[in-house]
Amino acid sequence: MINDGILQIKYPTGEMNLVIDRFFPATLERVKIVFRLMRDYSPPEDQMAIYSYLSERLLEFDQQMNYYGEIVATEVYRSRLREASNGLRQSQTMYKRTKRNMELLRKITGLEVGNHDT
Repeated sequence: MINDGILQIKYPTGEMNLVIDRFFPATLERVKIVFRLMRDYSPPEDQMAIYSYLSERLLEFDQQMNYYGEIVATEVYRSRLREASNGLRQSQTMYKRTKRNMELLRKITGLEVGNHDT
């Protein structure tokens, strides 16, 4: 169940509450655990909501990569270039992690999504 940006997963030995904005995109180790619990104990609506959230984040990271990429290509001042390079590298990492989270969500939960290109 998702309430106020918190994913709640209840399972036989307890429950887990995840603040979606803080947890995702997550490392592979962490996300595998959560997606297995979601597969077994969360309704498909929650799985789809997480997938939609990750899709939105993927677009945000893509926009950040474009923004920082333009700065890196045109900036002449070293300090701004360094900041933009760091921002570009970080957004690329988060983009890849988010994309991998989406792939694992589909794979582990068996979630059927119409467009697999996202």
